[in-house]
Amino acid sequence: MNDQMTKHQHYIPQFYLKNFLGNDKKLWVYDRKRNYYFPSYTENICQMNYLYEVKCSDTRVSTNGFINPNFIERDFAKNESEFASLMKKMIKLCSDPLNLNSTILLSIEKKLLNKFVLNMFLRNPWSLKQLYNENEIMDIVNHKELKDIRTQLNNDETFSAVAEHVLQLIWLSDYFSESIQSQLMLKISRLNFSVLKSPNYSFITSDFPIMYDLIDVHPDNTEFKSIFISISPNFAILYSCNECARRYRNRVIDLSDRRELVFKLNKWHTRQHMDISRFLFAQNKKALEEIIR
Repeated sequence: MNDQMTKHQHYIPQFYLKNFLGNDKKLWVYDRKRNYYFPSYTENICQMNYLYEVKCSDTRVSTNGFINPNFIERDFAKNESEFASLMKKMIKLCSDPLNLNSTILLSIEKKLLNKFVLNMFLRNPWSLKQLYNENEIMDIVNHKELKDIRTQLNNDETFSAVAEHVLQLIWLSDYFSESIQSQLMLKISRLNFSVLKSPNYSFITSDFPIMYDLIDVHPDNTEFKSIFISISPNFAILYSCNECARRYRNRVIDLSDRRELVFKLNKWHTRQHMDISRFLFAQNKKALEEIIR
């Protein structure tokens, strides 16, 4: 196994960004904060140093200054190979006009698609900030097993680092059976999904590519109303709780003559708060300029 520490950790996987590359092997970026367009290679964007690592100097629980280094990165890498294969298969199947009215994914593949969408949602820096709120930290600190560990460590600083790592595992992996992932996977599975095909008008994406709406079922239960993510310039995935969406469940919807709908879906990215999403990406500059104008 390669134990080399990964410094530049991508919160948007490169296999996903590469779906939006132009002929020059670059994609176009729009910086919303600076109002600036520029081309970039995928390795240079959507990454932060040691994003999924927890620093700790206590050698009882750390290696080379980190707790369980590269654990999340290795877990992501394992999943990303499956996600990439699924995206490639979906794009190939949906590109064939003969499959326009056919079901696209098998049951096991639908679960993998849901896992991909959830991974893209949870691994983002903005999502991680929501993780480290006071309530989440208190729930972890007061957990019986962690209280025993705190007693054994007898060091508050070390214990805080351990608690942060446990929070990451609950949030970003399926290491625990009662993880955040398992709860949200159930919510996503209740939605109907369709593949949107747009051969004439390009989809764009962003550094927070999951667009979503929520609905309060009752005071203690919030569900997804809709989820949208483009997976290439010509294809996107739309989840919906709308009853009429059942008609197109697990099927392709052709948007060849629906430019206004593609524009509306792309425009959704610009309504994200700048703290959530600063950069927009597209295969070419023109696609970005149309949205910004």
